[in-house]
Formats: sequence, structure tokens, C-alpha cells
Amino acid sequence: MQRPWIVTMTMAGEADGPVQGGRMNEAECCMDPNSDQMNQAEGEEQEMGDARLQGPGQYANLPEKDLGTVAAGLVHYCKKSNPQGAVWLMEGDLGAGKTTFVACAAKALGIQDIVNSPTFNLHNYYSGSEGDLNHFDLYRLGNAAMMELEFAEIWESPGPRFTIHAIEWWNRLPVIYSRLSFYRINILRTDELHRSLSIIELNEKEVRP
Repeated sequence: MQRPWIVTMTMAGEADGPVQGGRMNEAECCMDPNSDQMNQAEGEEQEMGDARLQGPGQYANLPEKDLGTVAAGLVHYCKKSNPQGAVWLMEGDLGAGKTTFVACAAKALGIQDIVNSPTFNLHNYYSGSEGDLNHFDLYRLGNAAMMELEFAEIWESPGPRFTIHAIEWWNRLPVIYSRLSFYRINILRTDELHRSLSIIELNEKEVRP
């Protein structure tokens, strides 16, 4: 059963340029609240209204440089909903911006490390001042049963701190379980500089592709 969030946001604007290496830099993901750039963006943020705070919803034709705003809003929404954490089921084609979205969420968690896709080791862990991040990339997953035994317990039960478990290519698994809430995040690359996002909060304790 899904919660029917209907929040549509269309923002005009151009990105500073193509993202290098599939990742935004720190300035793009998280602006200094005292900077001139942030002051200039206040008008745009005001237009976003409650959509930023609600987290789940539909975000249409969003400039790629503004993915960080949505990611930060979702982190805060998840933390308010459940102080133990959440499981993010990341969906989208290669290059859509899944890792970029997770990297921006890491900034909202106060994580200082550079977040890269854990393509080869499948799992990276980060700790920040506002919470922790478990980042999984199952694209190269060969044996789902073995992977479940090795990693499933990480996202199945809450830990001592607020933690986001972001799982790219989660549909490599036949089923996924957790005591935390699931958020299905689909990112569509509409053109070189824009993305459309669908973020749905699920009420199930198990999800299948």
C-alpha cells in the first residue's frame, strides 16, 4: 500500500554545466546559507513552498543542480517521520543521477567525505554529524541469496543513530525487508541539465521489484 503524495513542482533555471564524473561538487549540493548565491536562491526556494519540506512527491523538470534541495528535504522529512532512519530504493537508468542524489543527502547528514558509487565493493558506510549513511550499489550483484546473507541485516533493523540506507539497483533482489519505512525514488533524465523525480513513501515492510 502506498501513500498517495501528490506534490508537483516545476522550476525554471539552468545548471552551471554538466556534472563531471556523474557527481555534483559540494557547492552544488549544499549552499552556504550566508552566501550571495544562497540569497539569490531565496526567491526560488520560496516558490517551492511546502514541497521542499514534504519530501515525497513528484518533481518535474528539475534543474540537476537543485537535486540537493530535494535530497535535503527528504532527509529532514525522514528524520521527522522516524528518528531511527529510512530505506531509500533508488531507481533510474545509468547516469540518471542516483549517486548524485545520495551524495547530496550525505551533505544534509553532515557527512564530509566524498560519496562515490560503491560499484565494486557493493557497500560504503559514512558517518556525519546529523546521521549515518549506508550506500549500496547492487548493479554487479551476481548471487542475490549470498548478498542477502551478507548485507540484509544492515537495513532490516534500526541502529542506534538515524541512518539512511540508500540502495541503488535494489531490484536485483527478489524481495527486500525492513522494519524501517521504504521510499521509492525514481529519477528520470529528461535532458542534459534536468531531471524528473518521483518519491513515494511505502507502508509495506517488504517490497518486491
